Amino acid sequence: MSAHPPAFPAVARVTAPALTLVERRAGDGVFGIDAADLRWTDAARPGLRMASVTEDRSKGKYLGYIAFETLSSTGLHQHLDTAYSYFLDGGLFDYQGSALRGDMGVNLKGATHDAIAYAKTLAAARLEGPVLYGGPGKMDSPALHSGAKVAAIVNDEPEVMPDININVDGLAAVPTSVARVSRRLIFDGRKGGRNNRTVQLQLLPGARSPTFQAGGTVQIFVIGGAIDLGSVRVGCGGFGIIEEGAQLAIGSEFGALVIAWADGPAAWLEGPMPDLFGF
Repeated sequence: MSAHPPAFPAVARVTAPALTLVERRAGDGVFGIDAADLRWTDAARPGLRMASVTEDRSKGKYLGYIAFETLSSTGLHQHLDTAYSYFLDGGLFDYQGSALRGDMGVNLKGATHDAIAYAKTLAAARLEGPVLYGGPGKMDSPALHSGAKVAAIVNDEPEVMPDININVDGLAAVPTSVARVSRRLIFDGRKGGRNNRTVQLQLLPGARSPTFQAGGTVQIFVIGGAIDLGSVRVGCGGFGIIEEGAQLAIGSEFGALVIAWADGPAAWLEGPMPDLFGF
């Protein structure tokens, strides 16, 4: 091991923009926002709140927090594409059972359910497509699910359970090609018809990757510590976004634990190495 710790660049902090991050662009294609800078809004259903990082209602895409008060529920809905909920506190119950703190809940296309929180609940969520609600009425305020539509619901596969609930800390951690960085593969998106990966990365203090080019968008939620995405530092509870084609190194001066949703492999610029995200 070198006697000299790796050099970390000066970091830039991106504060809350006037628009959501999906509507902003920067030359290097890297964004970060701290938890304290997010804006919370009430959802259409009582007891539900959202803090959006990126949102595209025309396509039903979302990244950010969702929060439930005790005894609040989602309402009956059907997922038209894959959705992810990483539970930070509390949990949700539906007719399948429960997803609790430390679980990643995955809903594939066709998943149909109504979920209730029996305690205050907070989750970091990503939606890859819209959601269908079966109830009457117009949604004239932000819905719980981005791009939500109201229409009759038909569950074509009633024997298929709506949730894939994964205890993240119970998964095996494997070393990556980057020193001091390990990975847990949470979900292989090919099971939902997309060639993407959802992983947990643990960066020990001083970890730093070679420079790579993102082969697809990478969305990151920082569970603990702080991660440097190029010159952007994102602290615990914050979110980062790496756009497709962006070139950067990632690292952590004092350690980080993150969830990463990667829509494409990393192309290393300093020579071939196994992919960081498990492609």
